[in-house]
Amino acid sequence: MKNTVIATMAVAVLFAGCSAENTGGDNQQNNQTGQLYPYPFESAIIEYELQGNVEGTIKVSLDGNRAAHETNATAEGEEIHNILLDLEDTLYQIDYNAGIGQKGPNPIYTQIQTIDPDERKDFLIKLAVGTSETGDAPEPKEQREIAGQTCDVYERKGVGEICLWGGIPLYSSIVIPEQGVNYTTTATSIQINPEVPESTFEIPSDIEITEV
Repeated sequence: MKNTVIATMAVAVLFAGCSAENTGGDNQQNNQTGQLYPYPFESAIIEYELQGNVEGTIKVSLDGNRAAHETNATAEGEEIHNILLDLEDTLYQIDYNAGIGQKGPNPIYTQIQTIDPDERKDFLIKLAVGTSETGDAPEPKEQREIAGQTCDVYERKGVGEICLWGGIPLYSSIVIPEQGVNYTTTATSIQINPEVPESTFEIPSDIEITEV
């Protein structure tokens, strides 16, 4: 269970932060009219494959400032079905199998509102690679082709690497031996500007939500 939660949260946090990387031009206008996270598209659906000691899939649906990260996987013989909903300033982590969920604030959404748009790119790349150092963001070490897109590869401080396409993570590897964590997350398909059903971002009525 812990491995799948880590996998879901890893993708969710990266999207919550890196989505605002593309700034300037029309995107600056979007910032002024409420589009805090100006993706290079209005919506997207990205499918990921999990491999390692967590096996399965993650489906990420993006629409404006909202995101849904649905995981179907197996970890240590346990079937996992959960979803993380990023609804602007609020995060929901829902476990469908247990019928319960948690609700809490989204710190990245709150923090990014205080950062000048011209400074967001470096801040968000550093967030993605796991460094808190001041100054410019690190340079990518190479580029790769994943799911039909070219992404920049960065070292993730102490745990693996990540490949970003326009601020969107298409690949990440996480290895934390002392916690028994060793898996990769790889994008397998990308749909640009699909119609994302409103039900994707709704809280199921049969889920008991507690606030944290």
